Amino acid sequence: MPVRSTDREPFDQDVERLPAVSVRVRTARPSPAVPVSVALIVAFFGLAIIKPWGGTASPLRDHSRSPAPRSAAADQPSGAAGPTPVVDRETAIADECHAPYGWRIVTNERWQGREVRIWWAVSPVTSKSAFDPTIPYLSIVSDAILQLGYCAPLFGPDRPSSTEAVGIWRIDPGAQTAEAIHPTRIAPPFEDSLVAIWAPPGSATAGEESWPTGRYVFGVGGRWFGVDLRILDRSPGGSASPGAAGSPGAGRSSPVAPPTPAVAASEPAANVSAAP
Repeated sequence: MPVRSTDREPFDQDVERLPAVSVRVRTARPSPAVPVSVALIVAFFGLAIIKPWGGTASPLRDHSRSPAPRSAAADQPSGAAGPTPVVDRETAIADECHAPYGWRIVTNERWQGREVRIWWAVSPVTSKSAFDPTIPYLSIVSDAILQLGYCAPLFGPDRPSSTEAVGIWRIDPGAQTAEAIHPTRIAPPFEDSLVAIWAPPGSATAGEESWPTGRYVFGVGGRWFGVDLRILDRSPGGSASPGAAGSPGAGRSSPVAPPTPAVAASEPAANVSAAP
């Protein structure tokens, strides 16, 4: 079959006869903004990890140099007073008296360089007169009596009410006179007839001063009991003051009970202890 011109392939023409075509390809030059953008992105991610402005701590952050937490007390001004502690009456009385079942005379004494507290058993009598000869007296001899007082029973029928009248008098057995004294009450920090501890007369606090030699009687709601104090003078040639209660020749208006410390099987704690 003869081949017609329409049956020829489209590119069978002689390519050498085709006109030359020139093609120009332009390549874009790098933009100067590209490196800057990359640097900003890297810096942004670096700052997001380090977080120099604070906030949530990074897991990579060193916590070993973190400052120690400050206490609330450290934040208070040095001159600011703390809250006033609440005093529990029953606890304060128990601390002074160790919950006795009977009456006690309490002394803080200095004896041969040591300071001790002693609870002495005593049995008050009911009377209307401080000169009643049946009033019991304890004879106490010491280098110094720094504190003097009493504890009432906290249990049983002999327990007084907390509001009964309390007084202390200095007795002159020879002249049969009683002088009311008003020493500073140093314990407990409230008024209560169950316990009263006094500093020496004329002293605002218990310290180096001692109660002077003499006879003293306590009155608690019509109950009476007392002590004869004899303070020793340890200086060369010294002794108790002449005619002092408890010394030879001293007058007495009532029998003097022997100094009997309180010891009971129900109270295992010693009745003589080092003072705090």
